[in-house]
Amino acid sequence: MTERTKAHWQEGAECMVCEAALHPLLPGLRHHCRKCGALVCSRCSARCLPARDDVTEVRCCDACWTAYHDSLVAMDRRLSSLETRRGLRPRVPRRNRGGGRT
Repeated sequence: MTERTKAHWQEGAECMVCEAALHPLLPGLRHHCRKCGALVCSRCSARCLPARDDVTEVRCCDACWTAYHDSLVAMDRRLSSLETRRGLRPRVPRRNRGGGRT
């Protein structure tokens, strides 16, 4: 993920997602999406994405999280489709087939 620097962060008096007014003296209620730089409220930035180091997570807006999540789902579907076409279906251990104990 490419994170935006502070120089790219957008400023304003309201959330760029839900347009709620943001109080200038309460910085804990104002956040910047680390992916797109949008100024967002706490409700519209409650999720996180993996940071560049893939170890930590950074705050993001709901739109960036949804796009990231959708790309993971699409990638998983493509991978499953390729595995099925090539006969690489995941093997299920014998004891789990049929749902009972062996």
